[in-house]
Amino acid sequence: SDMETMKQKEKEILIIVRENLKQLMEIHGLNVSNFCNYIKEKDEDSLDRSTFIKFMNGDVKKANLAFLKSCHNVFGVSLENLISRNFNPYENFRGIEEKYKDIPKEDTSFSIGSIGCLANEIFIENPESLLFKKYIQPYFCYYYSTVSAENNTDNICESLISGKLVFEPNGKRCKAILEIDTKKPDENGNLRHKIYTGYVVLCPSIQSVHCILTLPEGEFCFIIFRYSHLNCDKQECRLAEVLSSSSIVDKRYPVVHRMLLSNEEIKDKDLEIIAPHLCMNSKEILISERGLLDIADMSEEYNMVVQEILKSDSELMYNIEENGIKEMCKNDFSEGEIAELLTKLRAYSFSKRYNKVSPKADEKIRDMLFQRGYFSKKPSADTV
Repeated sequence: SDMETMKQKEKEILIIVRENLKQLMEIHGLNVSNFCNYIKEKDEDSLDRSTFIKFMNGDVKKANLAFLKSCHNVFGVSLENLISRNFNPYENFRGIEEKYKDIPKEDTSFSIGSIGCLANEIFIENPESLLFKKYIQPYFCYYYSTVSAENNTDNICESLISGKLVFEPNGKRCKAILEIDTKKPDENGNLRHKIYTGYVVLCPSIQSVHCILTLPEGEFCFIIFRYSHLNCDKQECRLAEVLSSSSIVDKRYPVVHRMLLSNEEIKDKDLEIIAPHLCMNSKEILISERGLLDIADMSEEYNMVVQEILKSDSELMYNIEENGIKEMCKNDFSEGEIAELLTKLRAYSFSKRYNKVSPKADEKIRDMLFQRGYFSKKPSADTV
């Protein structure tokens, strides 16, 4: 009935508000006890010490509008944000810090290397953090090989590298283990795996998760992906940017690439869905006429769109190999002149100045996988 639906909605809002307030208090280093000492003499009838403690302990079954308004007044966050599943605990961050600067804070300091800082302001690495918990799980990961010769194939299963990235509690830190299937045999003929270990740091103020990994023989790998607060289930999937070294033994060059992290394993038949999103894409799509015609052959609908593209005011592009330019110029140009010509060509060429993973990029790949049956399990009864 409508009444039962309304009661269920009230219950959901209650849970959301409680979780959001827990986050808000956590990032400011407050706990229920020391905060209650502060509010007990405030002129907020709906937010006295007793009521607030009962609410935070889950003993209050309803939250009326006056109570929510008092929370808004005391914490300085908007009602819309306070009841949101996508709560932003950094709304009015500096204002809240200034307002409650005299409340005794918990010791939340830690250091990364030699840099000491306050965790409640910048970094979170405690796996028990409410902001962190939904991200601590195993992820299946997929990315293109960093050896160009291994990408010269139309077989996606051959060109994509797979592995597993695990985030797990390790005392007051979150440990990370990345195991990669290199697809290469060792001296005994068994497939060789590379195992990186490190730790994870959450930076909610800039909405990012950072994973810092090393190999025992001496190699760093940095993974960063977009953070957004999760009230319900665990993180499903994210596109990550990775900074590492190329895999070929005698050419260990710095390399940047994209990686998909998914809490469900992607079937071989669906790798073609994720593969294009692992390229360093941009809004501009460069494609040969032959490629367009291949797409047109896939269906009548695709053909209709391709014909419209071919009629449009498109611009002819040239795919030029650097070695080809060197060969053309070798008899008439010096080494320095060839280098200068290549610089001019690159200055006029289409190139990506940077690569970013936007919310749209994350949503597109998640939506396509969802349509194929991934991440479709129903939330449990105790989640909102």
